[in-house]
Amino acid sequence: MVKVIVPFAPGSYTENTARLVAAKLQSQTGRPIIVETRPGAGSTIGTAAVAKSDGDGHTLLFIDNSFPAAAALYKDLPFDPLRDIVQLTPVVEAPSMIYVRPDFPADTLAQLVRYARDNPDKVNYGSGGIGSSGHLAIARFAEETGIRMTHVPYGGVAAALNDLLAGRTDLGLSTAAGVAQYIKAGRLKGLAITGAQRHPQLSSIPTFAEGGYPDYDMTYLFGFMGPASMPGALTEAIHDALVRAASSEDVIEKLNVLPVYPLTLSTTQYRDRVRREYEIWRRVVQHANITPT
Repeated sequence: MVKVIVPFAPGSYTENTARLVAAKLQSQTGRPIIVETRPGAGSTIGTAAVAKSDGDGHTLLFIDNSFPAAAALYKDLPFDPLRDIVQLTPVVEAPSMIYVRPDFPADTLAQLVRYARDNPDKVNYGSGGIGSSGHLAIARFAEETGIRMTHVPYGGVAAALNDLLAGRTDLGLSTAAGVAQYIKAGRLKGLAITGAQRHPQLSSIPTFAEGGYPDYDMTYLFGFMGPASMPGALTEAIHDALVRAASSEDVIEKLNVLPVYPLTLSTTQYRDRVRREYEIWRRVVQHANITPT
C-alpha cells in the first residue's frame, strides 16, 4: 500500500488533485493507494511525516508552494526541507490571481497600487495563515510595489475566502482555479493573473505584465515529493509511474476543467524550480520580517 499525505485540511484543491492522480496510479499499477490529509503548522506536520518515513516508496507527499514557503519561514523544523525531501514531479501549474470584493474602489492593478499608496495599511487582505503561500505572495507584491497593506490571517484558505466573499476583507491572492467560479459569477473582481498570457477560461483578466508588473510571476506548482532516503532507482521509477498517471488523457481532461496547466517535469527540473522559489520566499520573509506564530 502507498500512502499519499496531503498536509492541508480536507476539501482543498490540493487534496482533490492528489486523489485524482492517485486513483489513476492505482488503476495503472494495481497497488492500493490511499490519500490522507494531515494539516497543521503551515504544512510542516504532514511534510515531516514524509521526511521521516522509510525510503521504501510507501509514503509520498502531495503539496503546493507551501513547501518552499515553509522552508523559508520556519527555522527550527524537525527535518531539513532541502535535504530530507526529494521532488518527484509536479502535476499542475496553476496561475495565481489577485482579486478584490466587487465594490472595492479599484478595477485595475494600477488603481489598486495607487489606492493602497494613498491609504497605507487600510487595505485588508486575508490568507490561509501567517507564512502561508498566499500571505507570502501578497507580501512579495507589496515589496515590489512599495505599498503597505494589513494582513488578516485565517485558519485556512477557505475561511479567508469566505470572509472576502462576505465583504469583511478587501483583497486576496490564490490560484485562479480556486476563485474562477466567483469571478465568473461577479462575486469577486479579478485584477490580474500570472502567466505569459491570459488564460482562455478567464480571458477578461489581464496578466500582471499587462498591468505593469512583468516580473511578478507567482504560480502554484502542485506536485509529488518523497523522502530523500529513497534509492535513486526507486525515485526514478516512482517519478515515471507518476508522470504516466498524470499525463493520461482522462486525468488531463479532468484537470483542464479549471484554469490550470497540466505539467510534469524531471526530478531535477522540479528540484531546481523549488529551490529558486525558496530563495524568493527567503528574501520576502526577511524583507517583511515575517515570523511564524
